[in-house]
Amino acid sequence: MKPLVNLEDAGVQALRSKNRRRSRKKIPMVMGKGEFRDYWVFRGATAKIQPGECVALLDPSGGDRATSLTRLMAGLITPDEGSVRRRGEALMLTRPTKRKLKSLSIGQAGRMLAGIYGMTDAQVDARIDDVMELAGLAEKPWLPVEELDGSQLRQLSFAAGTSTDARLLGLQNMAMVGSVEFKAQCVPRLRELMADGVALILDDSDPLLVSTLASRALLIRRRKLVPMTTVEAVELLRKWAQENRFARKEKKRLLQEEDDDDDDTTFM
Repeated sequence: MKPLVNLEDAGVQALRSKNRRRSRKKIPMVMGKGEFRDYWVFRGATAKIQPGECVALLDPSGGDRATSLTRLMAGLITPDEGSVRRRGEALMLTRPTKRKLKSLSIGQAGRMLAGIYGMTDAQVDARIDDVMELAGLAEKPWLPVEELDGSQLRQLSFAAGTSTDARLLGLQNMAMVGSVEFKAQCVPRLRELMADGVALILDDSDPLLVSTLASRALLIRRRKLVPMTTVEAVELLRKWAQENRFARKEKKRLLQEEDDDDDDTTFM
């Protein structure tokens, strides 16, 4: 079976500020002028994505590398080194904002998102009713987008994105969205797509979602990709979550101690 995506020693560069910001009590202190240097987000990435599988990306850096890798696979950026070959249409789903859909009705927003995600006008006309029904917003398409909350807007985006003809779907924290009732439909919907040969790239740190949906995982380590099983991926994600909790508690404690030290309660 031919892969949908074939990465060979792919690398992506970006810019980073040479000067770091320092802060005290949440007040930034900028040192020097803005100067930037090139750095490798990842380099030497080699992987194949097969039809019908879901690959979870694990990024210890906090998500920037996984986001760039997903964009590369979806065709939104090109590699600065190596090569990437892709078969079929690809799409990356991200969280939309109301600002981008300002002054539109819910129905118009659904049509606009469908067009942005690659549907032709004929496809939008043929599928928009199903998109609105899937999103749970079919009853009042004339209402303004401003009346939607963030979770409903993500429902609309998910419904439009999963109704396209994309053969590769990148999911950046968009695999399970919306209300409790809608979240219960997300994984079955994605499994339907996988059964039809659609490949999923899962950029999400939820261990339960990874264990439920992913076929395997790729760890971005030292800018390269390390294959992992879903069991190993889940264990690593839970370890990171535990370490982050401890780090947040320690940071809060240090900030509290700093505030206490700065309180001058003595009088001369």
